[in-house]
Amino acid sequence: MRRMDAILLIDDTPDAGDVIRALRGVDGAFVIHARDATTMDMALDSGHVRLVVVEYALAWINGCKLVANLSARLPGLPVIMCTGAGDERVAVDAIMAGAADYVAKSAGGYARLPRSATHALSDAMGSYSTGDVERRYRSLFNAVPIGLYRTTASGSIVEANPALVAMMGYPDRETFLKVNAVDLYVRSEDRDQCLEVLDRDGIATNLEIQMRRYDGSIIWVRDTTRAVTGPEGAILCYEGALEDITQRVTVEQEREKLIHDLRVALAQVDTLRGLLPICAQCKRIRDDRGYWQNVEVYVSGHSQAQFTHGLCPECIRELYPEFAEPEDATDGHSANPEGGSEHTRLNK
Repeated sequence: MRRMDAILLIDDTPDAGDVIRALRGVDGAFVIHARDATTMDMALDSGHVRLVVVEYALAWINGCKLVANLSARLPGLPVIMCTGAGDERVAVDAIMAGAADYVAKSAGGYARLPRSATHALSDAMGSYSTGDVERRYRSLFNAVPIGLYRTTASGSIVEANPALVAMMGYPDRETFLKVNAVDLYVRSEDRDQCLEVLDRDGIATNLEIQMRRYDGSIIWVRDTTRAVTGPEGAILCYEGALEDITQRVTVEQEREKLIHDLRVALAQVDTLRGLLPICAQCKRIRDDRGYWQNVEVYVSGHSQAQFTHGLCPECIRELYPEFAEPEDATDGHSANPEGGSEHTRLNK
């Protein structure tokens, strides 16, 4: 790098010091640290920035959206995503947004960052041949375990990686490329919504939609797409990444159904509480509409309880004295407090 060239670090997190120290390992690098959009714009307008390193979890903008904005604003300016708040999905989103590389905030990532920055600068200056760049792109495209694609505005599938072909269940790439992307959507309005966002923002992230596989089965996917534009701003094609989230959505739907069923069940369980107006003579209860009901009718209608009918020992002695057990001399109760023998003898 020349003396006045700079690397712009856009990072508002407290641990940016390790990234700055790693970037100083790039030969002749002068690091500008921008914590907000104003400082970032001033640095970019200076004309000295040759490389930008972006944190994903910025408070004022999504890191991938910022990468896409920088790619549109300054074509050819290499951008590296460096973050501790991401995963493999963020890496793919960053690459799809136009990042030259993705480096994690870790001991290994800090060690690799100077080399990644040097390669990005070399690519931007044309040190790599077209064949080298194409081979590196093709290697990433074919190896990444998330479905990648490129389509035209009309829906023709221009490119698809092996992971996407397998995800959609097609026997081979050639068969998949014959399909129009429009026909893969279960709901056509999902594609319309995606195109509206792309026309407005240039990138659509984390859209959860349903797609139809080769065998007709339906899966849930998370889609991130960016619009690729020409020199005059016309959209040339769309590039995107699909991730199968069917299992996660299924678990969420089952959990929501369980919660709904529990709420319905709880709503149907009536609990008896408060004062109950009961007749002192016949023991019927007056309900909230003024009607008098037998105890078992009232309780059954206001709880989950069910009644079985029998006779207590006292009633046995009063109604059927010939079947009554002798009273216990100590407490005046039947020798069988549960009335089992009376019931047995009556049933005979």
